[in-house]
Amino acid sequence: MNESDSERIATIAEDLNYSLATSIEESDLIIINSCSIRQKAEDRVVGMGKKIAELKLQNPDIKVILTGCMAKRDARDHQVDKEELKNPKFSSEEKYHAYLKKVMQWLDFILPINEMHKLGKYLNLEIPVNIEEYLSVMPKSKKKFSQWIPISTGCNKFCTFCIVPFSRGREIYRPYAEIFAEIQNAISSGAKEIILLGQNVNSWRGIFPSLLVKEVVSGKSKYIESSDPHRLLKHEMPENMLDFADLMDKIGNYADKYIDETGKHIWIKFTSAHPYDIDEKLIDVVNNHKSIAKQFHFAMQSGSDSVLRRMNRHYKIDDFIKKCELIRTKIDNVGISTDVIVGFCGETEDEFIQTKSVIENLKFDQAFISEYSNRKGTVAARVYKDDVPNDVKSNRKTELNFVLGEGNLERNKKMVGKDFTILVYKKSKSGFVGRTENGKDVILADNNLTIGEFVNAEITGYTNWSLSGKSKIKSLI
Repeated sequence: MNESDSERIATIAEDLNYSLATSIEESDLIIINSCSIRQKAEDRVVGMGKKIAELKLQNPDIKVILTGCMAKRDARDHQVDKEELKNPKFSSEEKYHAYLKKVMQWLDFILPINEMHKLGKYLNLEIPVNIEEYLSVMPKSKKKFSQWIPISTGCNKFCTFCIVPFSRGREIYRPYAEIFAEIQNAISSGAKEIILLGQNVNSWRGIFPSLLVKEVVSGKSKYIESSDPHRLLKHEMPENMLDFADLMDKIGNYADKYIDETGKHIWIKFTSAHPYDIDEKLIDVVNNHKSIAKQFHFAMQSGSDSVLRRMNRHYKIDDFIKKCELIRTKIDNVGISTDVIVGFCGETEDEFIQTKSVIENLKFDQAFISEYSNRKGTVAARVYKDDVPNDVKSNRKTELNFVLGEGNLERNKKMVGKDFTILVYKKSKSGFVGRTENGKDVILADNNLTIGEFVNAEITGYTNWSLSGKSKIKSLI
């Protein structure tokens, strides 16, 4: 999501007649797109101060703008003067911005990501930018073969460990027509892989084919047709709205037709999904379209129901397991990856063992395992105690990674001797690295490949974390 945001930020700046600098030293405008998912990410931003202060001494005209998640937080969660918090003249956000400028005196402006289209006004530029909403920016992607397309922003789930609902706000969905136009543009520009993005991507809702807006008449709401782009919150949606599976089905129809007509290939992916919003309808849509990659990433976070309740995850572990089993029953060679947090507040040894058991049984293709860290502004930071010692967290992470690797080894072994279509995405010391449709990395000992192309390859070897393969005749896709 941050890389996608940065593409849009760069596009806005270029429309204001800026051009990308090759280094921070030669920049006239520095835009810091910040992340708040972990404290270390925020610390890195603050740590840029010494370097930027030196640059400002050399060039006092440099402008520095902070955007992203750090630009939208609550002053109550930071060391803002208590008397200042009571000041009715300023909003909580204004007080927080004042705090940030006190900590980072080298900042010129703080601009929330959803207001980045107003960049010209902050820089006192008269150049008109005809964009009314940030997500409406059509990015000039610098990574042509793989492109990110945000379909929503924000989250309504309010997991107790997560800062996203506070830094990104509630869920807002891009309209179908706008998403579809960006997908068409990506495909026509040569994209081989399109990844739909959202903090909770599969909760998307929309309207098709007409664009509707809400009109209030005599205190009653009704929806009228409109040609203007719009944003609808979930509670504003009319009946018979499209859900995420409907959106994927329509995109899949378009991409399938493109494959049939051109003989080329493309993968449609999405991340990050929430288990609560995955259903059989979506699973069937993924299975029925050749253009939709056979891969699901959705965060389990814990294998213990009691921990899931403390996390406010909205499902029980049996529900999660049944969805994984249904996906594997319906879709051949599907990849399932997940996220897990170890050492969440109050996690007992028994609760950890439950998580370990689920990972042993489900044998994920990949899992991103992280140690819980306290985040200011989250419910967990206010309600629970971060009482699992750091060494225990570290040991539990090591145990889970071992179990994950053993299961992955078993699944990887079954792929040896089989042919797969692979998208080459980077150079390596021994050749190239590509990924399969189900998300597996394959090391290809071949120096005659091209980044961004599809190839056919036979899997010839495996480890816990990767596969090795031999490319055959290049695919016609």
